[in-house]
Amino acid sequence: VYTGSVGAAATASVTLVQPLGRAWELSGGVRNLFDTIYADPVSDQHVQEAVEQNGRTARIGLTWKFQAK
Repeated sequence: VYTGSVGAAATASVTLVQPLGRAWELSGGVRNLFDTIYADPVSDQHVQEAVEQNGRTARIGLTWKFQAK
């Protein structure tokens, strides 16, 4: 059992959503905005003691909302 610890970390994320008419939405976001380097501890079933997490990631999406009449 891993008895060590990982350092504290804070991350920030931002998501924006823009309606495009009645049925469509355009969205985008950035996770880990400041590209913080951090790791999460894992159980003793893993070889490593901690798993480094992703750096900054971005996404964009287009959503269609079905509206039954």
